[in-house]
Amino acid sequence: RIQILFEVGTRPQMADSEKENLVGGGNEGAAKRWDVLLIVFVTLCKLGDSIELYLPGVITQEISCDLKLTNVKEGLLTVALYLTTGLSTMVGFGVVRVVGLRITLLISLYLSVGATILSVTQVTYPILIITRLLVGVCVGFNIVVSGLFISKNAIRKKSYEIGTMLSSLTIDSGGCWMGLLAYFFLKPLGWKSFTLITSLPLFAVCIILLQFFLKEDNMPAAPWHEPRRDSDASTEGSIGTTNTEGGVEG
Repeated sequence: RIQILFEVGTRPQMADSEKENLVGGGNEGAAKRWDVLLIVFVTLCKLGDSIELYLPGVITQEISCDLKLTNVKEGLLTVALYLTTGLSTMVGFGVVRVVGLRITLLISLYLSVGATILSVTQVTYPILIITRLLVGVCVGFNIVVSGLFISKNAIRKKSYEIGTMLSSLTIDSGGCWMGLLAYFFLKPLGWKSFTLITSLPLFAVCIILLQFFLKEDNMPAAPWHEPRRDSDASTEGSIGTTNTEGGVEG
């Protein structure tokens, strides 16, 4: 039986073998829920990273006043974060090859949460430097690995595009969000409580999603990552016929 394609840009329907790759053995509802959770995870992770990057500009002066730091020590607190962030983005791919995407993200998120809590419970200059170094490493890993995570595990290309767009918007707009939070909550709460309420709730949700819902056993390979044949690329967008097996004939 022959079907005529009249619409320009019509794509063949998903083959049965591709449908089986969906979460739940072809259950599209489960596949959509998987992609939604994935988008939420990546967006919250990037927003938390953005807050961590802009947080030193908000609280470092408050810390300096409490600890009576010199200008050099105050500057080093910020340099420590950004230096390790840059370095960790370069080595993130190597770490992923050794321990995997999901484990790298979990370690990074747990370390970031632990370092943040330590920085407000043990307020000494050496501890602050160490925690800034750790947070910088975690932020660098998150920036690199979260993008790889959604590109590998998004079931639909549209979900990958939406997740990438939202994560880009959140990390770019983090400065504005950080400024608003500081304007309303920094003085009333103080820098210690303010530090805890900014990124920790976001990272806590990310850990829950990654630990209990986005498990590796349930992550199917995205069918749209498969390379397209030249014949498919040349016939897409043109008027043609398809047979029952999904082939395209001129």
